Amino acid sequence: PRILCLHGGGTSSLIFRIQARQLQQLLHNYVDFVYHDAPFECPPGPGVLPTFEGAGPFFRWTSGDDEPPTDENPFDFVTIDESIRRLRDELGPFEGIFAFSQGVRVAATLLSRAQRSSDSPQAQELNGEVRDFRFGIFVGGTFPPLHDGNPPTPPQASAVRIHLPTIHVLGSDDPFRLESLKMLNVVCEPKSTTIISFEGKHEIPSHSRDVGILADYI
Repeated sequence: PRILCLHGGGTSSLIFRIQARQLQQLLHNYVDFVYHDAPFECPPGPGVLPTFEGAGPFFRWTSGDDEPPTDENPFDFVTIDESIRRLRDELGPFEGIFAFSQGVRVAATLLSRAQRSSDSPQAQELNGEVRDFRFGIFVGGTFPPLHDGNPPTPPQASAVRIHLPTIHVLGSDDPFRLESLKMLNVVCEPKSTTIISFEGKHEIPSHSRDVGILADYI
């Protein structure tokens, strides 16, 4: 099975591959990790330098500031959607999504849309992609999900929450931990979530015990 991997803002698929190398080593006989670059080039994100000096170009998932889209400054999700569709046409469907930081905002939107498609009685007839994205792995996620053009739904309406399985990986000292918890509590159905906490900051877990726990869940 393939897992689509979405990096954080101000990094790249190459950097994410390096950050997740221990997890990939544990699962390389079971999972095909496919790393994808965001469409918008940008300066390196916080903490990227000096470790990844010279590893550019760097990319982000939003065309402007990492803020919720507004009527005055809309975010064009079409660019991301088209790039992922091209990847899917080339490789085939993805079983799940593994995302870090800003990439979690994209992953949540893709899962929500896959859920809407699969919940539709006409899904199998109208959409041959309904088997895509059946679970998500959210590491150090920021909030909120990116807007894909559908009308926003009230967060208290549990029926519209993501009920596909999600794993939420939270660093104890992550400055974005509150945003990760908001993604967990507001966007995802509690019965379908798993929480993995580790001692660390805004990063992919690297301790063998933490990586092993995440690999077992996947």
